[in-house]
Amino acid sequence: MVHPGMLVQPAALFINHVSDDLEKTYKLDEKMIVYGFSGGGRDTLGLTMIYPEVVYASIVQCSGSIDSYFQMLPMSGREIQSAAKDVPLFVSCGAKDSKRLKSMRRFVAMYKKKFGREPHLFKIYANQGHTVGREQKKDSVKFLRKYMP
Repeated sequence: MVHPGMLVQPAALFINHVSDDLEKTYKLDEKMIVYGFSGGGRDTLGLTMIYPEVVYASIVQCSGSIDSYFQMLPMSGREIQSAAKDVPLFVSCGAKDSKRLKSMRRFVAMYKKKFGREPHLFKIYANQGHTVGREQKKDSVKFLRKYMP
């Protein structure tokens, strides 16, 4: 039997490799808006939490295994940065995407424990599964408009 955390470890190592490569290759003095859906959401959160200085805003939709991902960080030599709480973060999931919704709720609880509050926006979409619906897209645009200068 494979422990769920073992599935997440490669993602944690991947984000470390990519981040290290980016630091060596590019001058990271510009902030970016990052977005991720499903597995891409896990890596989006990883970048946001570990390198908040390069992230302007972050949108994560229907992502699984994110709670396990952050439990694995100590093994990779990385840690969640306190400045991550200042990055506008929109986390969402469909109510019918039960497996990922459980993971996202555990992440929100971890975020609240670490930073003393929930992400800037956490929304569950009632009639939605593992997809990005029209309302979710509209909310993403509203979220960005709210936090863009």
